[in-house]
Formats: sequence, structure tokens, C-alpha cells
Amino acid sequence: MANWKGSDTFFLVMGVVQAILAAGAFLFLVTWAFVVSAYLRVFPLAFPARLFLLYMVWGMVTGIMLAVRRTAHASRVAAIWYLPIGLLFVGLSFWHPVRGAWPAVENIYSLFAGLVLLLIFAILVKPIFPGRPARGGVPQ
Repeated sequence: MANWKGSDTFFLVMGVVQAILAAGAFLFLVTWAFVVSAYLRVFPLAFPARLFLLYMVWGMVTGIMLAVRRTAHASRVAAIWYLPIGLLFVGLSFWHPVRGAWPAVENIYSLFAGLVLLLIFAILVKPIFPGRPARGGVPQ
């Protein structure tokens, strides 16, 4: 740990943040599924919900991989997790009709969140701070 670079700390923080966000979303969906199934007395985990659960598990695994390995390859694999979420928020900001006193404000929040997630994706796909080279590779 004495010879860490700034990129190691950046990748460690990004990996831990991604793993925590994915775990939180996973737990939220599982809790919601149990509440709905208890209320409706049905099994609510339809195919889209199962895909979402797998997507969150993938986010946890890639976040942990980024925190542990801190390579350019691990960074790119973890970056893919942010792309669909960012595109979803940006798309919702233009499509979602908001009713209320300040309809444009909520769309701006969604657009801002989407753009931040797309910025994180861009930083992790082509790391500003290159990680350690993959096995036998050269730093990128």
C-alpha cells in the first residue's frame, strides 16, 4: 500500500461506490418484491425483475473487481454498468411527462443525473488515470 498511485485510490473509490450502489439497488428491489408478494399474495419476480436483479449483481461483481484489481480492463468492464443507467435517465428527462408546479425542474434533475452517469462511464472507459497494465499488457 506504500507505493499506491492516485489512480489506485480513484479506482478503489469508484469500485466501492459502484458495489455499494448496486447492492443498495439489489436490496431495494428484493425488499420491494417481498412486500408486493406479501400484499398481493403472488410471486412478483417476473422476467424483467429477474434481469434487473442479475444486472445489479453484475454491478456488484464488477465494482468489487475494479476495487481489487484496479486495471484498465477492470475499469472498462465496470464502466459498462453505468451506460444503460445514464441513457435511461437522459431518455426519461426528455420523454417522461411531469405534472405539477415545476415540471421542468424534475426533468432537469433527471437530465443532470443521466449526464453525470454518462460522464462516469466516459472516465472509466478511457481512464484519465491509467490503471496498472493487465497481465502481460502495456498501460493504456
